[in-house]
Amino acid sequence: MPKSEFLKVGLLAVKKAEKLIMKYYGKTSADLKEDKSPVTLAEIEAEKILIETIKKTFPEHGFI
Repeated sequence: MPKSEFLKVGLLAVKKAEKLIMKYYGKTSADLKEDKSPVTLAEIEAEKILIETIKKTFPEHGFI
């Protein structure tokens, strides 16, 4: 698969996540994860969007 396809899907995923993140901008507070590091609801939801968007085109890809 050409690198341009990876880039195309990656940019689409980021643009979708950006829209969501901007809805939370300045309106969210952080919670603590089990390891005591901060995380916001915007981050959690944005991660879901990124993974879902990439998996639609590349279902065999994994995430760390």
